[in-house]
Amino acid sequence: MPPSGHCSSQSPETINRKINKSAFNNNNNNHIKFTKDMDVPEQTAANKALREKMAALHKTGLISAIITVGMYYYGTTVVGTNMMVDPRQNTWIMMQSSSAILVLSLVFIFGVTVWGPWVMRNRQPVKGLKNVMIMYNVLQVVYNCYVFYLMCVGGWINGYSLTCQQCDYSNNPQAITMLHGAYWYYISKFIDLLDTVFFVMNKKYEHVSLLHVIHHSVMPVNTFFVIRYMPGGHSTFIGLLNSFVHIVMYFYYCVAAMGPRFRKFLWWKRYLTKLQLSQFIAVILHSSQLAFIDCPIDASMTRFLLATTYMFLFLFSDFYIKAYLSKKQKMEEREQEKLKSLAKSKRNSTTSGVVEAVQRTANNIFNLPTAPCFLQNNT
Repeated sequence: MPPSGHCSSQSPETINRKINKSAFNNNNNNHIKFTKDMDVPEQTAANKALREKMAALHKTGLISAIITVGMYYYGTTVVGTNMMVDPRQNTWIMMQSSSAILVLSLVFIFGVTVWGPWVMRNRQPVKGLKNVMIMYNVLQVVYNCYVFYLMCVGGWINGYSLTCQQCDYSNNPQAITMLHGAYWYYISKFIDLLDTVFFVMNKKYEHVSLLHVIHHSVMPVNTFFVIRYMPGGHSTFIGLLNSFVHIVMYFYYCVAAMGPRFRKFLWWKRYLTKLQLSQFIAVILHSSQLAFIDCPIDASMTRFLLATTYMFLFLFSDFYIKAYLSKKQKMEEREQEKLKSLAKSKRNSTTSGVVEAVQRTANNIFNLPTAPCFLQNNT
């Protein structure tokens, strides 16, 4: 046994390796601690942004629910008391109870603005939806083509009047064709709800806007009352136009779902919004002209159609202004700032160039020495 105070028998190389390892561990621990400290503000900012996004979705849901309930109230208390239901639909699916449709719309609102985002809060966007969305959009195009065809054959290219067209409640083959077209148009409003479900599954909450949620939650309720009480004639004009717009719209969505390679073919997006605005203007003109002619169409249904269409016109116009006009104005302002910055830099470079030229000219005329030479000559 070595005497007390004797040095360790370990070699100097072993001691150096232990010292280096200890220093490395200390540095690594300090680095980890520093990194964690640096991550705290980033996590706080991310959590704050998530809370703000969830709060905006909750506000959207609340407003949409209030408007949907308001439309339901008008339909039951005004349209329902002034008009008789169409008995031909009494046994059809989803045509017996308006309150059930309201519940479905409210469940949809809660699902896409509260429950769905809460479930997806700590998850990545669902993978493998590309092919599903492409197929969904293709089916929507085919479906709306069929609805558009039924409404055309059921009356709008087969004897209907654009000024005053009453609903035919008989079992006439043409009236039945229009009834089927109106019914399948109504069912399409429930299929359209999948648009928002896909947005939530992809965590594209910026698309779950007030316009989008109101549009998809109100339409099932409003269409129920229109189809239940007037499944033909004047009230189906909006279904004719809307089914055509949806053919174009879902074709656009189908191309967009194919991926970035096809984005170059989507230059006409703003014209799609203009087409949507045009249908609302056409419906407003079509319903407003009834006030100036003698036409026995129930006024409560006309007001119902006008109120809905004016609301959508306002919401879509607001979207168009923010998405295209304001964006274009901001781009123009940025271009102006760039031009001003370039002009200022050119003026500065020109001024400095003139000063340098004057200095060189003065030096050549008077043959002035530079400062270091002058100091050296004096010394």
